Order: sequence, then structure tokens, then C-alpha cells
Amino acid sequence: MSQELDKKKIQEIRRLIPQLVQEGLISRKEENKRLVEFYLTLSEEALNSSRVVYKVSTDEEMAKLVGVSDFNGFVWVINPAYYSMFYAANALLSSSGIKICSEIGIHKLTFQAFVYYFYLTGKISAKYVQEFLEEQESAEEILGKERAIKEAEQKAKELVLHLELEREKRTFFTYGLEKFRIENKAKTSLERASNFYKEIKKLLM
Repeated sequence: MSQELDKKKIQEIRRLIPQLVQEGLISRKEENKRLVEFYLTLSEEALNSSRVVYKVSTDEEMAKLVGVSDFNGFVWVINPAYYSMFYAANALLSSSGIKICSEIGIHKLTFQAFVYYFYLTGKISAKYVQEFLEEQESAEEILGKERAIKEAEQKAKELVLHLELEREKRTFFTYGLEKFRIENKAKTSLERASNFYKEIKKLLM
């Protein structure tokens, strides 16, 4: 279930961000503005990566052209789509001289600072904030599942042959059910990231 930016979260952000600035975990300096182009370039590169993987995953001729067949990279469309939004948000923060100085929880802090400086001030609509939050959640969920599957497969190798065969049947069935959902999610993620990037660029002009 997707999280929502409710009143409780907003109150927490209003309280937290000034405190983090005071503690030095968020800096607001003129020199941070030089990072705008750096983050914007990373955002565009991540978005292009997402587009390429989506294209190869949905176009058989393109897949053959790059030397793969029956390619399904939808999980890897979602991750760079989210990172494109993450870097775009950092580009916008940088334009106001804001930089997240903590590596711990940097994604959550970036989102909270983004809400504090741009949503609560009316510079960006709730739609983009909510989509940023949902994509952050989706990237974490999808990659978490991917890690869990890899761990399960590693353990499965230690089982006797007939159990391994049963696992393969079950994995195939589950994969078939999940594929359509993940493909749709990948398309949504790519569209959101593309729109988010365009909106941030407009705000930076």
C-alpha cells in the first residue's frame, strides 16, 4: 500500500527540517548552487537508462539489435526512473543552495527537504510530491523482492533434485502472474519520472 503525505507527516517535516539545518545535516549555502547541473545531468542519464531498458524490454527487434532475446528488464526500469526523480529533486534543492549532508537516510531526507522547501511553499504541486513518494516506495519494494528471490534461489540449490524441480515450477507460475503487474508499474514509473524531470526543468528556468 502506498504511503500518503498526510497532516501528521507534514507536521513532522515542518519540525524536523529546521532542526536538521541547525545540526548541519542539511546545509544552505550559496556554493551549493553549483551542484544544479551535476544533479540535473545525473537525473537525465538515469531517465535515459530507464527509457532504454523499457524499449529493449518491449521491442523484440531492439532486443535482437543489442544482442539479447526475450529480454525482460522491467524491474530495472523502475529503479533508474526513481533515481531520475531523486536527482531532479536534488537539482531543485541545489538551486536554492540546499544540500543534504548526511549519507544515512539520504533518500528520506531529500524527500522531506523537497516537501519543506517546495511543496509547503507552494512552488510545486501535491501531485509531484505524492508521485515522488510512491516511486521511492516502489523502488525499495521491487529491489527488496529481487534480493529475496536471489537469496531463495541460492538456498534452493542446496535442495535435492525433485524439490528443485518443484521450486522451478512454482517460480515460473509466480513469475507469470507478476510479469504483467511489473510491466505496467515500469511504464507508470517511466512516465512519472519523465513528467517530474520536465517539471523540475521548468522550475529551474
